[in-house]
Parts: sequence; structure tokens; C-alpha cells
Amino acid sequence: MEELSKDYLKGFNHGYDLQKHDHEVLDEILKIPQVDNEYFEGLKDGKPEYEKAQTKGIDKNINTWEKERLRTLYPNKPIKDKDRDKEAE
Repeated sequence: MEELSKDYLKGFNHGYDLQKHDHEVLDEILKIPQVDNEYFEGLKDGKPEYEKAQTKGIDKNINTWEKERLRTLYPNKPIKDKDRDKEAE
């Protein structure tokens, strides 16, 4: 199996996140003619991967993972979590 470069992975993650949070911006970026590089290839590949995750319901698990990661990185910053709020009631 081919190992992916850091640039490709960074682009892939950015493409995934942009598709999730601001897909119109990603669509505009992808319309711009780009030099063929690994970051841009990852950016293009991240878009359909988010769409696949949505159809499979995987994004809910990713959101849980993201929240836990943010809690670890910023322990003093409150992070809203609907599930935890429901449990506290």
C-alpha cells in the first residue's frame, strides 16, 4: 500500500472540513486552475469522502471524536455537547 504524503493528508483534511462547513468556498477553490500538487489532489479527494461519510452516517462519530480532541487540546474552554447537556438534566 502506498504511503500518503503529509501534503496530501493536509489537503484531504482541509477538503473534508471545507465540504462540511463551507462547501461553497471549496467549490470556488476547486474551480481555480491549480498546479498539479499533492495538497490540491488531497483537497479534491476530501470533498467526496465527506459526502460518502454523510450517506453512511459516519460524520456523527467524527463529530464525537473532534469534540473529545478539542476537550483534550483546550481543557479550560467549554465545548457545547448536546448529548452531555441531555445527560445532565
